[in-house]
Amino acid sequence: MLLFEGFIGILYGYCNHMLVRLNAFGFRTKDITMPSRYGEEKSTIKYSPYMVKVSAMLFKSFLWRLKTKYMVMSFHPLVLFYILSMFLIPFGIIFGLSMVIASLAGFTVQTNYVLLDALIFLSGMQFLLFAMFFDMQESDKGMRYLERTCIES
Repeated sequence: MLLFEGFIGILYGYCNHMLVRLNAFGFRTKDITMPSRYGEEKSTIKYSPYMVKVSAMLFKSFLWRLKTKYMVMSFHPLVLFYILSMFLIPFGIIFGLSMVIASLAGFTVQTNYVLLDALIFLSGMQFLLFAMFFDMQESDKGMRYLERTCIES
């Protein structure tokens, strides 16, 4: 079953994995508040390994969702914006840190390089924000379509 493929080995991350899959295929979900009652039980989650595993799983699921929803099922340029931001932001940070280290080591850093770094980093942030904005619009569009078809039928 494609919807649940690949999440069995990620303990405690299955809810997030399932939500990403449901979003990619246009399903709606509803959050229902429910108090947790453990009684005398204690959680056995080790938070450091959990955070690493689930963060990696969420990133892979995010990339899978981009590929499936915006490249396979239909095309949207937000994928290009996300990809550009994934390269420009880390490059801008590394370039900026290298200039800080160079200036601390006594080397002179030209103003042009500082401006170039600001341009690279801010362009990456702009691409990220536009991609997120387009992603939210696409999700809203799908939800409005589903609401309209449910009301009509």
